[in-house]
Amino acid sequence: MTVELAVLVYVTLVLFAVIAIGATVRVLEVGIVAAAGARDQLPDPGRFCARADRNVRNHIEGLALFAPLILAVVLSGAANDVTALAAQIYLGARIAHAALYLLGVPWLRTIAWLVGAVALIMIVFVLLV
Repeated sequence: MTVELAVLVYVTLVLFAVIAIGATVRVLEVGIVAAAGARDQLPDPGRFCARADRNVRNHIEGLALFAPLILAVVLSGAANDVTALAAQIYLGARIAHAALYLLGVPWLRTIAWLVGAVALIMIVFVLLV
C-alpha cells in the first residue's frame, strides 16, 4: 500500500473518531432512549454538541476533497515524495483541526485548516503539472 493510501485510511479513521465523539456527546446530552429513537423531536443541541456536529460536517467535506485526489494520484502513477509528504501533512492538519475545533480554539483551528488546504494544493499541483 502506498503512503498516500495508508494516510487515506488514517484520515477516514479520524472521521470515524470525530463522528463517535459527536454521537457520544449527543447521547450524553439527550439520553440513550431519545438518541436511540427516531430523533424527530430532539431539543436543539447544546453548544459543545453543535460544535461537534459542525466538526463532523467539516471532516466529511475535507474527506470529499482529499479522497479523490489521493485516488487520482495513486491510480495515475503520480505518487511521489511530494504527494506522500502532502498526505502526511494533511493528516496532521486534520487531527489538529479536529482537536482545536472541539476545544473551540478559533485562530489555531483556522491555521490548521489552511495547512490542510495547502497540502491539498500540493497534491493538485503534482497531478496537473
